[in-house]
Amino acid sequence: MLRKLEFLLTIFISFLILFPSISVGATNIGKEPLSMVPESALPVLETQNNELAEVHRSIENIFGSVESFYEYGTLYLKKDGSIVIGINKEDSKIKEFKEKIKSVSSSNKVQWKKIDYSTSSLIKIAEKVQADLEKRKEEKSIAEQTTIVSVDEVNGKVVLEVESISEHIQKHFENQFGDILVIKQGISAHPEISRERNWTKLGGGIALSDYGDPFGVCTSAGIGEKDSRYFLITAGHCLNGDKSGAYQYDVRVGTDHTVGNWNGIDVGLILLDSTNELSPRYVTNYFYWHAEDNDDYDKRIEGIGTYYYSGMYLCKSGNTTGVTCGYLESTSYKYVDYAGDQYGSQKLLKINNDNNTGILNYSSGGDSGAIVFDPYAFLICGIHSGGESPDGSTNPTYGLFTKITDVMNMYSTPSASFSIYISDTNVRFD
Repeated sequence: MLRKLEFLLTIFISFLILFPSISVGATNIGKEPLSMVPESALPVLETQNNELAEVHRSIENIFGSVESFYEYGTLYLKKDGSIVIGINKEDSKIKEFKEKIKSVSSSNKVQWKKIDYSTSSLIKIAEKVQADLEKRKEEKSIAEQTTIVSVDEVNGKVVLEVESISEHIQKHFENQFGDILVIKQGISAHPEISRERNWTKLGGGIALSDYGDPFGVCTSAGIGEKDSRYFLITAGHCLNGDKSGAYQYDVRVGTDHTVGNWNGIDVGLILLDSTNELSPRYVTNYFYWHAEDNDDYDKRIEGIGTYYYSGMYLCKSGNTTGVTCGYLESTSYKYVDYAGDQYGSQKLLKINNDNNTGILNYSSGGDSGAIVFDPYAFLICGIHSGGESPDGSTNPTYGLFTKITDVMNMYSTPSASFSIYISDTNVRFD
């Protein structure tokens, strides 16, 4: 069953249209012209799906993984579409890497710079800050509150965001970590507990509900598959994992199967197993792009996003605020501890809202669990978890999300992998 939050969230259904309206029919579901996103985002979108994809392949081939590359430096995108690669040590692998991406470098897409801290070094410092923060909370020297520890790769800093701390504790952190740590006070971050109606075809961006209550409280991200079983994917804080009934809008759709929050991954799975008055029901790779403009899904998930670099442009499609987009702030985890939430620290990434879309608030109550995706190639990249407001308001200008690759890795075993359903074939499950 979907877990009710202990505090009230105002459900505000937005009828704002994010992008120019177009006519979409069942015959042309898929990619749309790049004019569907703000013109200012096009340089980044084109780079992240072309040159950045080539650079990423070279990183994996030479270093073995992005994590291994981060021992040497950092990488992020600028809004003009250029790729910035910072290096803090040179060896044969870096020379090989530079040679491998020479064709990209020669196109003036790559900017090299010398840095003091690699991403890996910054992450290690962030982990120490997080550990120190948890100790202060245990000692009650910091009040119960939402806290976020993250890495700013662009500026080479670790950022600690809190609602408020005393001057004494702030001085402690400054003495402990020096000027590499930036402390920001006055934030407000929270999970956000829909498209509203019962659907025979299940996919991403539709309403989930609490005990069949038609005032939906969460959103779906898409369909997962393992051992010939299908799962509706949402945020973990929306569920309990207690094997009770779970609903899509107000008709039972399956079983509240499991949550990953105890492992720091904000994901929940609903096992699809119900026969009801809506039978037959199908799993699909559909998701909502313009729910406000269509009576049916208008997009399909074309694949899975497997890399995350700072500066990438991503969107989410949630029940309450629809489609909103922005720039990924960091490739390293944000250790987000929602005040009053039972699960403790969650590992999330943060998206900075793109105000050029004309929408100031990235998300609102009811958007939790929404699909996070690449609006150029329509790849599923994550699951929306919550919103953050740097000024302490309840109108989030940042979005927080779980990486879809973390979900796949957590639920996969040596004998069976957990995958995202991306086939264009609709499969009946009841």
